[in-house]
Formats: sequence, structure tokens, C-alpha cells
Amino acid sequence: MSPGDQEARLAKIDRGVEAGAAEAVIGPYIREAVENKLQLLIGSYRGKTLEHDEMVGAIAEISALRMLLSTIQSDQRQAERAAQEEYNAQARKDPRRP
Repeated sequence: MSPGDQEARLAKIDRGVEAGAAEAVIGPYIREAVENKLQLLIGSYRGKTLEHDEMVGAIAEISALRMLLSTIQSDQRQAERAAQEEYNAQARKDPRRP
């Protein structure tokens, strides 16, 4: 285990902690914004007022919001893996460690 590997793992863990905090704060707003945008699209469709530009814009907005949430969740998963790798590396270094 090189110090660079450990630093990389610790940096991933830090990013994951930050991502978790970000998701806790903005995650509900992102989900609500996606749901609201979908409801507007459905309402326009049912009212037969849905226009192509409105649909394309809404899809782009939903896509961007979902990508943001996906990136945050990916950072959290990478942090979990890095934490496990760090734990395993420390356990190999000191097998008496629980």
C-alpha cells in the first residue's frame, strides 16, 4: 500500500461525505423538480397543448437534474468502496485489528 493509494482513497471518502451532505440537502428538491416537470408535461399532453419545444426543454431539464443526482450517488458509492478498501488495507497491515 503506497501513501498515494491511501491519499486517493481518503480523497474519495471525503468526496463521498460531501456528496452525502449535498444529496441530503438538494436531493429532495431535485426529485420534486423532476416530478413537477413531469406533471406539467402530462398536463400539457392531456390538455392537447404540449408543444415540441416545451417537451424537448422539459426532457433536457429532467435529464440534467437526474444526471446531477446520479453523479452525487456515484460519488457516494465510490466513497463506500474506498472506505472498504482502506479498511482492508489497514487490516492487512495490522491483522490484530478488528
